[in-house]
Amino acid sequence: MNPSTPLAEGEAAAWALLQSTTPTATTVDDLRTAVSTLARAVAEGRFPADDLWAVGAMHPHAAARLAVLQVAAEQPKDEEAAALLAWAVNDADDRVSVAALDAIREHGALSTIDEVFVAAGRSAAAFDGATSAPGDIRRNAGVTALSSLIGRHDDPAAERGRLVMSSGSRRPDLRSVGFDTTGMIEIPADSTPGSRAFCIDAHPVTWADYARFVDAVREHGPLWSHPGQDAQHDHDVLRHVSHDQREELMRHPVTHVSWFDAWAYATWSGKRLPSAAQWERAAGLLAGHSRPWGEEAPTPAHARCWEPDRGDVTRAYVSGDLTELTSRVGAHPRGASEAGVMDLLGNVWEWTRTRYLDGHEITPFVGAASYTDSTGNWTLTACVKGGSWATPPDELSSATRVAKHVLQHGPETGFRCVIEPNGE
Repeated sequence: MNPSTPLAEGEAAAWALLQSTTPTATTVDDLRTAVSTLARAVAEGRFPADDLWAVGAMHPHAAARLAVLQVAAEQPKDEEAAALLAWAVNDADDRVSVAALDAIREHGALSTIDEVFVAAGRSAAAFDGATSAPGDIRRNAGVTALSSLIGRHDDPAAERGRLVMSSGSRRPDLRSVGFDTTGMIEIPADSTPGSRAFCIDAHPVTWADYARFVDAVREHGPLWSHPGQDAQHDHDVLRHVSHDQREELMRHPVTHVSWFDAWAYATWSGKRLPSAAQWERAAGLLAGHSRPWGEEAPTPAHARCWEPDRGDVTRAYVSGDLTELTSRVGAHPRGASEAGVMDLLGNVWEWTRTRYLDGHEITPFVGAASYTDSTGNWTLTACVKGGSWATPPDELSSATRVAKHVLQHGPETGFRCVIEPNGE
């Protein structure tokens, strides 16, 4: 940020507050005041508007995102402000997503409306966030706004069908108590305030599971992609598997998936990535267990992990022979949690939806940027849990975590999904 005129003391303090990544006792009023202060500086040409819009897209506190969005809504001719409104339709907080829809309905140009269709069509979270829980006034307002936007389109029937196909047909309707939890394990609520039950996949997503998603992308296009990713990404990681490996590998955990691949699969399947806290609850960490099965040190019966005498792992890694690196899911029954969740430790690292450094939910945006172009941006680093086939046994625990850039992928990283029937 290089303002043309030095910021006043209060403005500099406001910017420092909004940039801070250290959890503090910051109040909602503090955040709103900081945004208001910088908005005046933007209006006077002393602070770059794009930096303020970036706060609205990426700030961990919904109050700050909402305050910036309200400023952006008053700038309908600013292309970056319009892009922020389209992005905010996907916000996890209903207040922000509905405010974005209302602002676009009132001020948006047709190009902005089309951007919203793209974002909502590629994000089940956006559609569900606007249309679920009819008893909630804010969400009903979202339905009204979204319906109005659809009605403005040249072919509203086609747009409605595309939105429903990409966001609703394969995803549980939050207005319904019916969820397909086949192959999942329920993790009950615990004593933590606000804790809710959820269901987690009994084992990591397999190559066979993922292949069905790739087929859907080939048929319909990348409709389930996260709006922060290159829109043309095809998610096809099966290219990493040679034909002679495929049959044997189908029951192994899928690998070579980036965070964006995992997010898109979860959206397509009607699920989402677990938070790091949910993963740890499933692994028994909050119940005081060092490992899902208890305190016993890991052995080959518990988990696929590094074994010096397990053959030429280096050769398998270099040759890309994934059958020699991972094991089929469920092959280590002694490693199951008390609830029956398998393969939480070892085999593959597992993506979560949690940002690594501050523990907030990650909302990455890279567009068409490459991994090289976007390294060093802490907001693009996700928390990854569990260890892999390359992790030494003494490093495997339910607390084990590493940071991975959202575009990283390799033969040691996979994922599993959760369903939150209560809309956690």
